[in-house]
Amino acid sequence: MLSRVYIAPAGHILLDYIKKIHYSVFVKVVIEKKAAKYLESLDAVMKQRIEQALKDLAKEPPSGDIVKLQGKDGFRRRVGDYRIVFDITETNVIVYKIAPRGQAYKGD
Repeated sequence: MLSRVYIAPAGHILLDYIKKIHYSVFVKVVIEKKAAKYLESLDAVMKQRIEQALKDLAKEPPSGDIVKLQGKDGFRRRVGDYRIVFDITETNVIVYKIAPRGQAYKGD
């Protein structure tokens, strides 16, 4: 599994957790700038747990405690007291927000 960090021209940070799956499709985890900034501010242990969860999202099918959001598009993945709010396209998992449970759904 590859693990690279790119700065895209649009300002997005791409954590290139690419996994080749049986359809020869590459799945990328795309983390928006705000979520990436929050991820960088976390302590080392929680950051490592969330990075592992992001790698699991690149699997086909994505694994973990994933639930469809009610009343809006997207999904959430639980990692302890934190939530990863994301959406899935054919080749990308787009992470919009990483936040503590109480703040994850505010302001969306």
